[in-house]
Amino acid sequence: MGYQLGAIIINSTAGGILLSLLTGRPYPLSVLLMAGVALSYTLISGLRASVLTDVIQMFLILSIAFVLVPWVTSVSGEFHMISDHLGGVTGKYTDMFNPTYSRRPAIVKLPKYVIKNMIETA
Repeated sequence: MGYQLGAIIINSTAGGILLSLLTGRPYPLSVLLMAGVALSYTLISGLRASVLTDVIQMFLILSIAFVLVPWVTSVSGEFHMISDHLGGVTGKYTDMFNPTYSRRPAIVKLPKYVIKNMIETA
């Protein structure tokens, strides 16, 4: 029970942050919308709705992985074109862990950026 409650809270919070940043809606309203959608389809159809949404999500992820990624790679000029330009336009930023470009890795900066935006919009 505790694990499920934690998962619901974390998923509603993460979805609320994304919805708030993408649509400009207030953060608390976005969290309530995310929780309301999950609650409504669970109350309407129970476990069957949960399994159906999981299957749809899996299909979308596999479609992106096996169709869209190879297509974008071939349209952009194959993999060498993508790998040659991962360092930015000038090629200066090839290593995101290099302290010359950043005091902390980008992975560490992302949560700080999200939390800062969440506080400013609330």
